[in-house]
Amino acid sequence: MTEFPILNLDNWNKLLNSGSCLVMLVFETSWSDSAQCVLEIADELFAQYRPELSVVRVQIDRNPDPGKLFGVISVPYAVFTREADVAGSVEGLQGHDVYERVVASLLERTHAPA
Repeated sequence: MTEFPILNLDNWNKLLNSGSCLVMLVFETSWSDSAQCVLEIADELFAQYRPELSVVRVQIDRNPDPGKLFGVISVPYAVFTREADVAGSVEGLQGHDVYERVVASLLERTHAPA
């Protein structure tokens, strides 16, 4: 499985300035098995949609501030951002197809003619 970067202050600004790349923030804790399942789904999506998709882990038990910023109250939780704007989210453990539909839809919007 891909070792996704863990969100910290050093890479926060880089994330916010990621340009048109879609970023999937996976909110997790060190004790959540269901969050691990979402990371496995994120790994599959990353392999399929790279370089248009980046994935970053947010360990809210160690760094709760980003969770507060995005209104996360439980894990797993995935937030999709582009150019520092929230583009979508998925709450709880859902099937691969749910996450893939969100990613495909958000990427389609990027490529749609204006």
